[in-house]
Amino acid sequence: MKKYRLNYDKLFIVKGGIEGFEYKGEIIEALQIYFEYRVLDKTGYEKFFTCSDNEEMTEQLIDGYDLNSFYKCSFDRSRKLGYSMTPTEIALKSDYDVVYNVDCCFKVLRDEEYPILISHEEFCDILLSNAEHFDISGNKPTQSVSYGANEIKEVCHCEICNSMREERQFALSNWDDKYILWDVDEASAFDKWLDTSKDKRVPVDFPIVKANEEESPYLLVYGIIIPNPLRECNLIKEAEDYKGFGHFTLLDGKIYESVYSDIWLSPDKVHSGKDIPCAVLLQTSLDLNKKRDYGFGYTMTVRYKDEKGFMDIFTNIMNRSFALCVKDVVKILPEYTDDWKKYIDEAACIETARGIF
Repeated sequence: MKKYRLNYDKLFIVKGGIEGFEYKGEIIEALQIYFEYRVLDKTGYEKFFTCSDNEEMTEQLIDGYDLNSFYKCSFDRSRKLGYSMTPTEIALKSDYDVVYNVDCCFKVLRDEEYPILISHEEFCDILLSNAEHFDISGNKPTQSVSYGANEIKEVCHCEICNSMREERQFALSNWDDKYILWDVDEASAFDKWLDTSKDKRVPVDFPIVKANEEESPYLLVYGIIIPNPLRECNLIKEAEDYKGFGHFTLLDGKIYESVYSDIWLSPDKVHSGKDIPCAVLLQTSLDLNKKRDYGFGYTMTVRYKDEKGFMDIFTNIMNRSFALCVKDVVKILPEYTDDWKKYIDEAACIETARGIF
């Protein structure tokens, strides 16, 4: 049995058609970008396409639609990348969450029989440096002319991440007859402290690394808000309400404290319109400049209290309305300033959010 994902191209045509235009000594007739799509069910597990070992990996449908129908790709000179990917009504109404990443890019040249493979960076440079040639109705949206299949050679079947532990940071896990939104580090720590014989949590005592709010600088950080699908809430209101409250990150057997003084929420959503890109002005005990494995971010959860005081961290995680995950530090401010949002690059913030899932 073979397992695979599908990819589809988006073709950017140029004004004037096959006449093309000259750029750096080449005549460019078109650009082509392939997006690989991943299909996730409502629990966060990936649904792979399958066929027998002696069969070809062919196009398959989700909810009666090909995956290319889940996003529109359009030229957009205001975007950092030169294009935008927008979920369609099909994506918004689907029971599945379809996410994408760039698979490969090509330029179509007059003097070459086949398209030439290029980097994503070169693709974006050509788009933005020659906007007058691509800013046409035929690229708003672009069309798709081909698809491909990428076979998944090795698949891990761990319970938490269902084949995606090394690639996905978040998943929903079934425990005690309910699904819990986990960061993989939280899930790993929970597994170590779970007394399975008594089917209950054992006491947890993690060392705390406190944030020094008097001396710590303010960090402008990009990230994403990922809602817990089992808890209905007003995400925007709660994110605003949590300003100034202590948050914790469970990482490497320690609890790191953080406090965000302010937050900006993008009007654009990602991952089929379910998650919100954001920027926060943050003080933290975490070293956010330390890059994590696989490009993961740092997950933060507000610390809840009840009549007995602070809840234990796993009760916090199980009952949170959303996970806030931050990744890229874009500016360091020595002190708080009301006009910090002027430093936000909205396109860059959204692209950071797209890379967290």
